[in-house]
Amino acid sequence: MSYRSSLLTVVSVGALGLSAIATAPASMAATQPTAAATAAHTRTAAAPILYYGSRGVAVRAWQQDIDQVWGKIPSVPQIAVDGVFGARTEAATKDFQRFAHLTADGVVGPKTRAAMMTALHGGQGTAPAPAPILYYGSRGVAVRAWQQDIDQVWGKIPSVPQIAVDGVFGARTEAATKDFQRFAHLTADGVVGPKTRAAMMTALHGSRG
Repeated sequence: MSYRSSLLTVVSVGALGLSAIATAPASMAATQPTAAATAAHTRTAAAPILYYGSRGVAVRAWQQDIDQVWGKIPSVPQIAVDGVFGARTEAATKDFQRFAHLTADGVVGPKTRAAMMTALHGGQGTAPAPAPILYYGSRGVAVRAWQQDIDQVWGKIPSVPQIAVDGVFGARTEAATKDFQRFAHLTADGVVGPKTRAAMMTALHGSRG
């Protein structure tokens, strides 16, 4: 091999090596998680979904939130801060969700946490508005929450029937509402207003002892 050929070979190998070095940082960077992804993972890890049976520090933090909001929202009871998501924590969570016009499923997810932050840090002026008046023909999340209340009290009050939770205030929901109002010694007009809601909260809290 001539001196010229050897020199060309060395130069070519050197160029390939430099090319590999130049592209390595880019490929390595592609495998690194972005700051946004890391932050999202941290937020998810810091605020897990909580539900009946959950235990630990995150449950204690949620119970502390419930106790902080207790007194500002009459329908939300005070509970023990013990790190165990039991029946009373689940019931208090549902009460808060009803107040915040969320589906009262007792599961602490992003929407429930956001509503709690608003209630705790938004001040009285920005807390969720009072529950709307419901009547025949009403539809939506607030109706579903009321139907869930009816179903919770069903069985404890024999005169109140079980109904479908479908978000539609139809004839059966109206009839069940009237039955509950009669039980609570209220005017049986089938309209869910402040007095009917207050009576339902009393019935639900009283049934838990």
